[in-house]
Amino acid sequence: MYMKLLSFDIEIADVFKLGKNEDIEKYAPFHISVAATAIHEGEERLWYSKDEDDKPALTLSEAHARELLAYLEHMQEQDYKVCAWNGLNFDLKWIGQQANDIALAASIALKSYDPMFQFFNQAGFPVGLTKVAQCMGVTQEKLMDGADAPQ
Repeated sequence: MYMKLLSFDIEIADVFKLGKNEDIEKYAPFHISVAATAIHEGEERLWYSKDEDDKPALTLSEAHARELLAYLEHMQEQDYKVCAWNGLNFDLKWIGQQANDIALAASIALKSYDPMFQFFNQAGFPVGLTKVAQCMGVTQEKLMDGADAPQ
């Protein structure tokens, strides 16, 4: 039997140039432009808001951010393990901020799995997803460093 896994990720709408070894939190708070959820061998969803012209809005509305949190909570109640790389330190914090519901985001975080946090606990230091992909032999030509994401 395998674990029921739901992965998620967010992208921020804020654009800035992050210097080498600069702390991204200096530019916080962040605004979410889009989020995605995916169930292994199942549903994939995009989470975004629309503007008055029915086009994707620059940022996720508070209501849609709350809907995303409610979905994650509901899936945890259905025995799905919610998982995101650095989701505890980044994604859930900013979803909670955008939804104006830090308490619900924290509750979801306590039942989530974050491989980056697990690695940190085992090795004593964080590791970026790009380095993990390279070590796993991912040969994708363009692997973006996390520092490049805000651009």
